[in-house]
Amino acid sequence: MSWILILAVACGTPEPAVAPVPTPDAAPAEAPAPVASESKRWAFPVQEGWTEEAVKSKMRMAQFALPKAEGDPEDASVIVYFFGEGGGGSIDANFQRWAGQFVVEGEADPMKAAKFARVERDGAVLHNMKISGKFIAETRPGSGDRVDKDAWRMLATIVETDGGPYFVKLTGPEKTVQKWASSYDAFLAAAGPS
Repeated sequence: MSWILILAVACGTPEPAVAPVPTPDAAPAEAPAPVASESKRWAFPVQEGWTEEAVKSKMRMAQFALPKAEGDPEDASVIVYFFGEGGGGSIDANFQRWAGQFVVEGEADPMKAAKFARVERDGAVLHNMKISGKFIAETRPGSGDRVDKDAWRMLATIVETDGGPYFVKLTGPEKTVQKWASSYDAFLAAAGPS
């Protein structure tokens, strides 16, 4: 009888597989729809001059094109990601990954070149990051293929709410992002519980 018990203890049971936490730049292709009670959902109203686009992923709540500034090669984009309560990974992990999408001249660690701010309002906490440099993000998460765009900028905000965090990113050519920076601030200021 005791040898059966010893054998069972020695063999053990395999640990259950743990699914990776989806992140704003690495959402699973067929992820379940985000969940949050309607009373806790936030709305992000479109700003004047922005063009609302069809979302390209179930993890994207909204997506906008912002017309390019004169002399810039392309438009900028604003994307709002939502993964439901507790989803999307930590603030630090997201900021580390987003900063890692840039090469900043004279700085080995792009996080040291990024600027951060924290704002509280409407029962939420907004964590902001700004960074500029050469944009080298993967064309698709996990593809290994990267873009190579000089003079690029990102304004990123993680909005912590009681219904879950929202991940908001304005990314594009430096002058275009600068052109729309105050509009991005107004976008965040207008966002709130729906």
